[in-house]
Amino acid sequence: MPIMEALKAILSSMLIDPDRFPVAIAAILVVTILGMFRGALGGNAQPFFWHIIDILYGRLGDKLNKAGRPKGDLIFRGFVFSIFVIITAFMIGSALKLLSLIYPYWYLMEGLALCLCLSSGTVMVALGQLYKALNKKKVTEGAYYTIARSTRTNLAQSDDYTITRVGMGMILKSFDKAMVAPIIWYLITGIIGVYIYAALAAIAWRFGKEGSNTGFGDTPLALERLMGFIPNACSAVLISLATLLTPTA
Repeated sequence: MPIMEALKAILSSMLIDPDRFPVAIAAILVVTILGMFRGALGGNAQPFFWHIIDILYGRLGDKLNKAGRPKGDLIFRGFVFSIFVIITAFMIGSALKLLSLIYPYWYLMEGLALCLCLSSGTVMVALGQLYKALNKKKVTEGAYYTIARSTRTNLAQSDDYTITRVGMGMILKSFDKAMVAPIIWYLITGIIGVYIYAALAAIAWRFGKEGSNTGFGDTPLALERLMGFIPNACSAVLISLATLLTPTA
């Protein structure tokens, strides 16, 4: 049957493939260069697929995450919500993988799908704007707007040191969750694994902010940490090595 053959092709594609390395490198370059020229979408420097998940499930999650509910109820709701998001991500990833198998075009389709889960250049631009404003000692709202939107943090009444700390945290987390982790999962499992991880990272960013969630975000946070354990360690090593080459780091 055509459906079974398609499923077999998708599952077999979720194995490590050396051909993914040049695709991953190309995707990193494209996201970095385009992000630096295009800037953040709507002032939010997170990956485009995170925006899609937020549009699809953001309001539903807000309705389920009712204030005053028992924590156990919110945890259960968060678990069911996470399952729906994972299923959606699996279906989107499978559809994109199937398209890349039908229309390979030298891996262009797969590379584009990977780019939607990455973020790099936009984050660099956001930090560059803050750096320039700090040097001129004129930190206006425009200098930290992207940082505030991307981290879901109210910085209106914050001093320069707080804004700088939030900005540094943003670039570290973006490097980990919007660059290293998606690339590692792509190399291991292909597009499907990337989209599942990216969806979990998106709802963890939306509902699982550490120290402030009510229980609804516990499941996406836990699952994202589980999938991000090895990528997180790799990110830490890469950042530590980078500091050896960075003046004043």
